[in-house]
Amino acid sequence: MNIMKHYSRELRVLSVMHLTLETKDYRGLNLERSISNLTKRLDRLDTVFFTPSNKAGLSHWKGKPIIPLDDWIEIRDTPYALDFFPDDFDQGLTYISEGGLNRERKQEDAKKWDSDYQELMEYTKNSNYGRIKCFHCLLSPDGDDPIFIGINRLVIQGLSNGRQEKDLIQYPCKVVNRFECPYERNRITKDHNIGSTNSDFDTEDLFRLQKMSFLVEIALARVRKEDLEIQIKDKQGLLTALADRDIFIMVLEQASDTLKSTEYLREISPGQDIESILNYFTGIQDKVCLEELRFY
Repeated sequence: MNIMKHYSRELRVLSVMHLTLETKDYRGLNLERSISNLTKRLDRLDTVFFTPSNKAGLSHWKGKPIIPLDDWIEIRDTPYALDFFPDDFDQGLTYISEGGLNRERKQEDAKKWDSDYQELMEYTKNSNYGRIKCFHCLLSPDGDDPIFIGINRLVIQGLSNGRQEKDLIQYPCKVVNRFECPYERNRITKDHNIGSTNSDFDTEDLFRLQKMSFLVEIALARVRKEDLEIQIKDKQGLLTALADRDIFIMVLEQASDTLKSTEYLREISPGQDIESILNYFTGIQDKVCLEELRFY
């Protein structure tokens, strides 16, 4: 943190000089001119030590200097962390720890800092932050985990990509950056890549459908592992449950308490419920492929 040390040292020196000018009687010395010179010197220091040569491309945000992420991590556990913003995002490191708070820097200050920092990442369209924002997307690689049945892949079959071919809806997504999402309504298709101008769904649809997909994952996980009226013991049973509306209703009803406790049911979308889930899967039941489903 050499930059910060130099900056702090110069700032302390200038503060002492300023205080001296205010408390001593310097005959023939123009106090106003001296203060003006001090201000200009501070401005020069600001230009030297905090030029926008970082990943954010900005020198300041909300009145605070932006410094390299590695430098900010060094002061993360001190009260000084709130006086700067890191130029990059790291989910496991870019947060204010309780050790960095004291009587003067309270939890409210940390919340305000975090809010301003997220605005900075949004404004600069930081790719690492953009990846985190994709976590709850239907096409996210995080949903293509072997521990899951693979409902996401099945739900995708219900999407219409307009004039594009179905197999061009890549899963898992290769972009994984919310700020570069190819399914954004206002994004223009370039170089024959997928663009939402040729799609019948939007980015928000992908987040809504992911919630629905996760609900079905929870329901199916319960009937596989608990002694209930409807049980699934193999892949064929899984296929039957998904393709038969009556059995699917029972699967969802058996897991209704679990679904409600997750709060996902209320968050799917206004006006949507279990009936909407049934309707969606009824529309794609002829596309259910045994090979694409997992059973563990």
